[in-house]
Amino acid sequence: MKKERIYSKYISIHYSKASLSQVLRVSGFRDIRVYPMDIYVGKPLIDCIARMVSRVFDLFFRILFLLYGRTSTRIFAKSIFAIGRKG
Repeated sequence: MKKERIYSKYISIHYSKASLSQVLRVSGFRDIRVYPMDIYVGKPLIDCIARMVSRVFDLFFRILFLLYGRTSTRIFAKSIFAIGRKG
C-alpha cells in the first residue's frame, strides 16, 4: 500500500514569551519586547466587546497563575510578536 504525503505551504511554530526572547537573543537582538497580538477584524462594536472579554480572561488567568506561583507569565494570547534591536 502506497502512503500519501501531505504537503503544506504553511509551517506553524509555537513560541512562548521566554522562548521567543531566547531565540532572538541568540540571533543577535537586544532590547527585546514581546507583545500579544489582539487583532480583531470585523465590526467595531464586536471588536470592542471581544477585546473586553479577552481582557477579563487575561485577568482571570493572571490571577490563577499568581495563585499557582508563576509570576513571570503575563501574556495569554495565542499569537505574539516581538520587537528588538539588532546589534
